[in-house]
Amino acid sequence: MGGEFVLRIEDTDLERSTQEAIDAIMEGMEWLELNWTRSLLPD
Repeated sequence: MGGEFVLRIEDTDLERSTQEAIDAIMEGMEWLELNWTRSLLPD
């Protein structure tokens, strides 16, 4: 197909945007076998 899947995680909600939450999202995506080409994560 030749597409690109970019995983972008916004950190607009600083109270809930923790590394633990980001890790949980990424683990869930991996469990679902949704593999991204690249990721854009908060600094």
